[in-house]
Amino acid sequence: MSRRSRGVSLHISGVADHVRTEDLYDRFGKYGQLLDVYIPLDYYSRRRRGIAYIQFAYRRDAEEAIYYLDRTRILGQEVGVHFAEGERQSSAEMRRRFAHDHASNRRDRSYSRSRGRGRRSRSRSAETTKRRRSTTREPSAGAQASENSSRKSKGRSSHDRKSR
Repeated sequence: MSRRSRGVSLHISGVADHVRTEDLYDRFGKYGQLLDVYIPLDYYSRRRRGIAYIQFAYRRDAEEAIYYLDRTRILGQEVGVHFAEGERQSSAEMRRRFAHDHASNRRDRSYSRSRGRGRRSRSRSAETTKRRRSTTREPSAGAQASENSSRKSKGRSSHDRKSR
């Protein structure tokens, strides 16, 4: 059965923890025939995620519900009402997605932690190098000439000593 023949889904954000499906049926049922009301739970904590999905039989009814209920309060909490994107996922699909998302996050965290130990970022070392270059002064031409002449004289005197 295609999604169109099953109706139109709305995504409700900002749903309070104590809202029941009956509360949403009562509030949204005023605008048309409802096919389903679903309040998803977090798979591991079994707590509500603060969202709900409501499926209307007809698009016109869903549009009317959005118009009248977006940014209103349901049991004391402001909710956002919008058209849902994508298909409703089964609990097995959510478990796979959740496991995949968390596995990749674990790898990223461990990689970044191990990589950061004992190493400076390039931007920091480049910044330090620039600072060093700007604070180090090269000897003036006069000072360099006198240093070279003292090296030459020292070299001659030691050479002269060996040849005697």
